[in-house]
Amino acid sequence: METNYKASYLIRRLLREHIRPYRKKLVIAVLCMIVVATTTAANAWMIRPALDEIFVNKNAHMLVIIPLAVLFITGLGACANYGNIVNMRYADPFIRASHHQRHRPL
Repeated sequence: METNYKASYLIRRLLREHIRPYRKKLVIAVLCMIVVATTTAANAWMIRPALDEIFVNKNAHMLVIIPLAVLFITGLGACANYGNIVNMRYADPFIRASHHQRHRPL
């Protein structure tokens, strides 16, 4: 018995049967990934103002503000990374189990 399913049909079926029940957790995980990526880029972007303001312009006020901003950005990224890990680790075993349960060998 040969079946010719299109890839789009199979993807929709996998999403409907295995992913949909956990979509809220997965959306939260994706949003956390976006925050992690943004905070990583923001930390890299903060290096130039730190060098320019603190070392070149000798601005003592920025010696306090920029490290606090970097600390806040790093903390936000760490919290988002934690949220991503928690949500993915919650959804992953259930998605795998539902797939294995449906497709066990006979």
